[in-house]
Amino acid sequence: MKRIYKRPNHRRFIIREQLATYGRAIAQDIPYQEKYLKFMLSERNCESLTAEKNLRILDEFVSFLKQEYEITNFKPEEIEPFHIRRYLVHLKKDRGNKPSTRNSKLCALSSYYLFLECYEYLDEEVNPTLLIRRARVSRQLPIYLTKEESVRLLLAASISSSPERDVAILRVMMQTGLRVGELIKLRTGDIDFNERTLLIRGKGHRERMVPLTDKTCSALIIYLAVRKPVLENVDALFLNYDSKPLQQHTMYIIQRNMPAGRSAKT
Repeated sequence: MKRIYKRPNHRRFIIREQLATYGRAIAQDIPYQEKYLKFMLSERNCESLTAEKNLRILDEFVSFLKQEYEITNFKPEEIEPFHIRRYLVHLKKDRGNKPSTRNSKLCALSSYYLFLECYEYLDEEVNPTLLIRRARVSRQLPIYLTKEESVRLLLAASISSSPERDVAILRVMMQTGLRVGELIKLRTGDIDFNERTLLIRGKGHRERMVPLTDKTCSALIIYLAVRKPVLENVDALFLNYDSKPLQQHTMYIIQRNMPAGRSAKT
């Protein structure tokens, strides 16, 4: 039997101070969470960080329902479209989330309901996310570095504590435009100096091959000559200060410790 969605006669809006203080839900409040994580990793080919992020968003949504509507027992089949719309309004007005962030959280809810449909835990007719539109996102021109800014950035990297590595990282990133998550996945075997190409593994385990310039190849050769992993079987291309595979948070440390381009120029 198809559900007829109705707007409630009375909607209780809570004040901003209350919204700012609600905590996370208990993990057990989300039905089938273990199967959902496996679904994201195996069926959707998502990264583990993405799957965990979606679960945190579900936790946040369940906590919101408890605080806003006093729903103590989260049952996905009982959630109406107005619950999700109110949650999105809260994200916009009370938390100041941008349209892209709100769309990302809506996608997390949609993926969870898609999982419930695929495993026949509920029917498509009672999926409330199908009736929710995404927020319109204004497209902006991409931000790029000028030639002078690129030179200053490379000069700053050349006087860092690990100049060979940092110059190689910047050369690769500026030429290929890869993400930080893709950078730390690079392996020494992904470089083909004969063909001057680099194998990049992106989201969803998708792979792409990009060409390398002579300067980028030279920077990588110089770095590989001084690269000294702790263990011989470590094939991660870029290593941290302890000669272990580079982690994502380490990139922010590198950025913070790198001398300013203006200082390097002088």
